[in-house]
Amino acid sequence: LVAITPKAADVWWVKIISLDNLQSAYRYLRVYSKWLPPMLIIPSRDKAGRVIFNVLLQKYFMDNQSAQTALNDLPDSITADAKILHGLEPNTYYYWTKQEDK
Repeated sequence: LVAITPKAADVWWVKIISLDNLQSAYRYLRVYSKWLPPMLIIPSRDKAGRVIFNVLLQKYFMDNQSAQTALNDLPDSITADAKILHGLEPNTYYYWTKQEDK
């Protein structure tokens, strides 16, 4: 569990999908991690206050065009719900999908 730095509010992210439970989000990562760049799971709350689990590309971008290019490079089969986000809530926590070798 790692806190997002304040820089997260100034960059663009590619959100691939939002799921309603953590198990589904991890299952998504396991299935698609073979074909996609590294991803993150970022929990947030919807307007009704329910926790949702957003799957984003791990890499962030310095401008909207770079993020759009990354989204366009993803397979069409997974981009139906994908979109570009500008910034993330600084009090949000996220989970890396890859562990660093020690």
